[in-house]
Amino acid sequence: MSVAALRREIFDGFTGVTDLAEDLEFLTPSAAAVFVLGGSQNGWIEWVNNDGETLNQVYRSEDK
Repeated sequence: MSVAALRREIFDGFTGVTDLAEDLEFLTPSAAAVFVLGGSQNGWIEWVNNDGETLNQVYRSEDK
């Protein structure tokens, strides 16, 4: 099942803030971002830590 189809199945048109009843694992940060935000997403820049750093900055940056 695609991430978009899983999102539709779980949320079924619901909009707003909600909690998931169980943890879900995704193969990539982008797949997780698609699930949460819908549509095409780049998870390496969508996910940020408390300091405002993206996953790309934390894990891929040559400056670190």
